[in-house]
Amino acid sequence: ILQTVSSGNYDITVKGYSHLARLASNINLDKFIQVDFTNNGQSPLYSGDINLDSGDNKVNALDISILVNNFSTSNVRSDLNQDGVVNSIDISNLLTNFNFTGD
Repeated sequence: ILQTVSSGNYDITVKGYSHLARLASNINLDKFIQVDFTNNGQSPLYSGDINLDSGDNKVNALDISILVNNFSTSNVRSDLNQDGVVNSIDISNLLTNFNFTGD
């Protein structure tokens, strides 16, 4: 909960670990609000940005290379669905979002 932010309209950017950044624009913080960054919402966070600690905000060949090198390990960054192992599900997730760029 943000308690020290003045009331008003803000642009909010969210970047999940191994995900692309997503921008929600013109969010009014005069009252309690919920911004939905899920697949059921208007602004899902797309996974696959696994290069570098903070990523480069792109899902590209660098990410595929890292994921393939971590195949069958428990590497947290490459385990996109967080099931404890880097496997074909993670490759599928990355390929689904291949060539996506975050906001």
